[in-house]
Amino acid sequence: MTKAETAQVLAILKAAYPNTFKNLSAEDASATVNVWAAQFANMPVNVVMIAVNKLISTNVFPPSIN
Repeated sequence: MTKAETAQVLAILKAAYPNTFKNLSAEDASATVNVWAAQFANMPVNVVMIAVNKLISTNVFPPSIN
């Protein structure tokens, strides 16, 4: 996945979990994209999108990197 694709995924998560991202500065948002882009680097975007949609439909809380 590219950084731009990661930003699109995070935009979906932001819409689904607005309180999690509500006070994020531009600097923090950029850092968040970078961290998640590193995690998603070797994954196909369609697989991540399926997982994100499943997560949104089944979890009250957003994902975290463990």
